[in-house]
Amino acid sequence: MTTTTLWPPRTSDRSALLHAYADVLAWPLIVSTRLVTADQAEQQLAGDPATAVFTTCAAVDAVTVAHDAGMTALVRLERRGIGPVPCFAAGHRTLTFLVRAGSGQDLGGLDGASIATGTGWRVEIPPSPGVRWDTPPWSCTEREALMLCPASDLRRDISEALHFHRNAPR
Repeated sequence: MTTTTLWPPRTSDRSALLHAYADVLAWPLIVSTRLVTADQAEQQLAGDPATAVFTTCAAVDAVTVAHDAGMTALVRLERRGIGPVPCFAAGHRTLTFLVRAGSGQDLGGLDGASIATGTGWRVEIPPSPGVRWDTPPWSCTEREALMLCPASDLRRDISEALHFHRNAPR
């Protein structure tokens, strides 16, 4: 088994990310429709850098919002001392927050938020093309996962951010 030697892994270091997912977070990795090991995903990416990598929402729930609203919510969360909240961006289109598994439904009904919860859902993660960590799901100093907060801790800030950006002058 290969493990990442540098810590923390950078979004640009595909190998380190894949092994951190497998070894530190114990996340299942999916390439195309196949469940793969970190080494197999690494081989796929070496052969085709445009390969998308996914994980299931078994260990986390994913809350995706428009990028601008997500960044506003992230600033509000930080000001209130909530976090760090792991999140990643897909270009400048969306920001996805990772929250405690099974808690995503607490954000149900928020217009503008997409919730992925449970093993039947999967979410695209870095090093997929155009996807980068804003706040990774691991400690910056130790090889350990961050404690994920429940989605209910994010409700107020995401709701206010979505409302603000929906009503902002264009």
